[in-house]
Amino acid sequence: MARFLARRLALLILTLWLMSILVFVIGSPSPRLRQFRDAAGKPLRKTWITVVAEPFAAVLLGILAAITQTQTSGTGHALTVGC
Repeated sequence: MARFLARRLALLILTLWLMSILVFVIGSPSPRLRQFRDAAGKPLRKTWITVVAEPFAAVLLGILAAITQTQTSGTGHALTVGC
């Protein structure tokens, strides 16, 4: 158990460190980084939208599957009430 917690703590520290580097790089006024952000902006935006949209789509499909399952379970017919 102690090894597990130590690994998780190390991973948390590493993640926070990398996030702080990312924040400082994004906010840097360097012309080189500004050029990189301008060139990579559109592909990064598309990727970010995909990363954010996929979980919402998965939840929506899961809810629709659950509704369909509850409506058709047991009878084999959709929307059968009272059987």
